[in-house]
Amino acid sequence: MANLDVEKQIPVVAVRELVVFPGTVVPLYVGRPASLAAVEVALRGDGHLLCLTQRDAEKEDITAKDLYRFGTVTKILQAVRMPDGNMKLLVEGNTRAKVIKLARERKSGMFKASVSEVAESKLPLATTETLIRVLQDKFGDYLKQSEHVTLDVISNIASITNISEYADLIAAHIPVKIAEKQAVLETLDIEARVKRILMLLENELSWHDKEKEILEKVRSEINEDQQSYFIRKKMKAYEDELRKMGDDSVSDASSYEDKIEQLKLTDDLKHKLLDEAGKLKFMPDMSAESTVVRNYLDTMLSLPWGVIDPINDDLEAAAKKLDKNHYGLKKIKERVLESLAVSLRVSKVKAPILCLIGPPGVGKTSLGKSIAEAMGRPFVRVALGGVRDESEIRGHRRTYVGAMPGQIIRALARSKAMNPLIMLDEVDKMGMDFRGDPASALLEVLDPEQNDKFVDHYIESEVDLSGALFITTANTMDIPPALLDRMEMIDLSGYTEEEKYQIAHKHLVQKCLGDNGLESKELSFADDAVTEIIRSYTREAGVRELERNLSKICRKVVKEKHLAKRKTSSVKKIGKKDLQGYLDSAPYDLLDVGKKPKVGVVNGLAWTSAGGELLNIEALLLPGKGELIYTGSLGEVMQESIRAAHSVVRNAAKKYKVKEDIFTERDFHIHVPEGATPKDGPSAGVGMATAMLSVATKQKVKNKIAMTGELTITGEVLAIGGLKEKVLAAIRSGADEVIIPKSNKKDLRDFEKDIKGKIGVHLVSDISEVFKYAFTQE
Repeated sequence: MANLDVEKQIPVVAVRELVVFPGTVVPLYVGRPASLAAVEVALRGDGHLLCLTQRDAEKEDITAKDLYRFGTVTKILQAVRMPDGNMKLLVEGNTRAKVIKLARERKSGMFKASVSEVAESKLPLATTETLIRVLQDKFGDYLKQSEHVTLDVISNIASITNISEYADLIAAHIPVKIAEKQAVLETLDIEARVKRILMLLENELSWHDKEKEILEKVRSEINEDQQSYFIRKKMKAYEDELRKMGDDSVSDASSYEDKIEQLKLTDDLKHKLLDEAGKLKFMPDMSAESTVVRNYLDTMLSLPWGVIDPINDDLEAAAKKLDKNHYGLKKIKERVLESLAVSLRVSKVKAPILCLIGPPGVGKTSLGKSIAEAMGRPFVRVALGGVRDESEIRGHRRTYVGAMPGQIIRALARSKAMNPLIMLDEVDKMGMDFRGDPASALLEVLDPEQNDKFVDHYIESEVDLSGALFITTANTMDIPPALLDRMEMIDLSGYTEEEKYQIAHKHLVQKCLGDNGLESKELSFADDAVTEIIRSYTREAGVRELERNLSKICRKVVKEKHLAKRKTSSVKKIGKKDLQGYLDSAPYDLLDVGKKPKVGVVNGLAWTSAGGELLNIEALLLPGKGELIYTGSLGEVMQESIRAAHSVVRNAAKKYKVKEDIFTERDFHIHVPEGATPKDGPSAGVGMATAMLSVATKQKVKNKIAMTGELTITGEVLAIGGLKEKVLAAIRSGADEVIIPKSNKKDLRDFEKDIKGKIGVHLVSDISEVFKYAFTQE
């Protein structure tokens, strides 16, 4: 607010025992109705308040005569309404203002003022530098003897070069009478203001010297035993006087001290917290410093120091609980029960860091809750998606405004125990920018060899995280290598059709009925209806879309029941033939593969973060000069795969009776449809080679066969990733056969039972084997 609007009236708050200076941030406790009304008006407007100091601090009902006519226009930074109806404000002083007219509203009792802008005197640069140096020297002498000014105030003053701001900030933190501070505020001549402040500093220094003299005389007259008695009595007298004056900080400090003594803390930490609590006794209740100390103590007291929740010792009950909440997931359940068994035999467990990696909707987050429930640990979820600030993990330094601890410490406070299960959700979605790299900050948290001495910037003390069980979740392996190395990866791949069917019957149907206010005696789903929804209404690795479709049917049945003229007690059973009336036409055709064999059209397989997908590969032979054309938004790796496949086909030309001039006088055009979707990766190599050989020899490729595999220029087929998702995608798309690398046979064992009888699997190690299975026998 550089220029004041003389015509505009500013709401006024009368402050007691305080003078607000420009450039300072001050907390205010507002309780009088008139002041509350002024705050409400300011908040509805531009947030500006005029702070005028009250002449008599003891007077409750004031008139315009009770206020100084010179104050500071402030900006409300923060406003918090208290349970008792009062408000806590954080205001920043903007500029000096002189009251031209002060009026009071009859209805609300609030004051409004018309103000004029006041101009400060301007000084030559040499005079300014001299005054700053003199102030620095005198204020430095005062700091050596004073305990009233904190480090953050010192650092703020050190960074100021404007003489007016420098003088105001010093004046705000000198413990002198209000009338003297008001006089400094009203002094517009900079040189005169500095001289007045120097005089106040000189008086304070002389007072300190006299007090020191008196104390030294007293100490010399009493022995060591009497010294402690004297100090305690003196402190007691100070506290009694402060209580009489209505200062609650003393009683707050005693309350904090009692709570600290009850905690299970190390000696060093206990002494540190007691020192912090002791500072409150000498701070004004509404000062910014006391707010910082209170917040720090409240945070430290909220942590569950030494609190360990008992771990479930019944492995059979834990296993039943996991089976009840989740279908399948055999590997992860075994791993959880192993960890639980070890924790029952070892007194100090270094909890492993598990990373559940898989496509969306497969139950990673809900599985974390079930693991915590089975192990008897408190569960806390920390969402890391989109986090870019390192301070979200390690916290902020206490010197910053609005500082708070990091997510890890806040999770401990929410869990009320030192051995919770903390789920770090979407760890692959973290970013980094100028504020730091949160993934790097997690390195210490997720290392069992280091996290027993984790230090958050805010609490500045070691916290033992080794008792906590950390489980992270991710959709992809796009995680920094150093962080990946600290975690044990557990793959949660997509569900088979049978698994989705079981999950729907055991979990989703009941959940959807309950969420929509239905009971099992009102609505049921036939087996063929659930199977049809899975096959024709969803294309996903998880079960979210399946749940949405079930919920959609439930909502429509609820609507029908409300619109029905009479209530019926019969069960509404949804069959396959009823689905079109509730879910419209099926968006997916069961047979996504071609209806008949074609030349140059191959069913490839791709992996995405949402599961596997069928990847159509098309090839065409055109008149040209032997060039290789590829389209379809293909990445560099896929383009290299096409060139490698071209070399393989050209090398095998004689074997398959392909004329050499095809490679010099014709162009091969490779296209992968859905050009708006970027595609990359080497696993389409065998498909590319098959499509090229098909157009070169005019042989048709089987329409119900899908294939995947990386191809070398010597024709060797290499292993690929995401095998389960790709094979399931082939089954969903209606393929009868699938070609996969022989080196992936070990991965096939994990789900071979689930696909038996649904698709034929050909294991290949060379491109010639691919060609043998891929082409029709026409």
